[in-house]
Amino acid sequence: MPAGGALHSAALNVGARRAGERAPGRRVGRRSTPDPLSTAYPLAGAKLVHNKIVANVLGELREALRTKACSVLASDTRVRIPAGGNYRYPDASVACEPIEHEDDELDTLLNPGVLVEVLSESTEASDRAEKFREYRSIPSFRDYLLVDHKEPFVEHYVRQESGVWTYRDAGPNHRITLVSCGVEIRVSELYLKVFKQAPAL
Repeated sequence: MPAGGALHSAALNVGARRAGERAPGRRVGRRSTPDPLSTAYPLAGAKLVHNKIVANVLGELREALRTKACSVLASDTRVRIPAGGNYRYPDASVACEPIEHEDDELDTLLNPGVLVEVLSESTEASDRAEKFREYRSIPSFRDYLLVDHKEPFVEHYVRQESGVWTYRDAGPNHRITLVSCGVEIRVSELYLKVFKQAPAL
């Protein structure tokens, strides 16, 4: 990662590719699709850090979208993947009006604009590769945030109007502009009260 959280931009030519066919997920618990990378043992306190960051992400998105016709959705809302009919449960998602659901259960989102994954030792590889590949098959999807769990650092992928994806990373003193809903979020707020501060000398 760059020192000081400097911003970097790059264009990525990553058009959506069809994922392997899978049976549609059932409404029986948080993850309808087993993740083969989820068998690693978590570090002590890792789950608490993850949950704190997710809570901060939801809070910062909610505040930023207060005057927008958009909704912030937590990780119990699943997202349908057009390529293969799979389902995923991102840590957070944002959808703007008109919000589209798969059926009257209203628990499956069809048109997210923003998807957020908080990285962990067990899911990082999948979040970067398999999930991102699947998410890119969603036509409305334009902002992908990968939020680091070890330090204040966020990677932001944006789908431009041309269909090309661009990349920018941001450190603790930066803001991130979400193009799908026209708001900014503060990286520092995503890590509020997450890491212990060094004692004063």
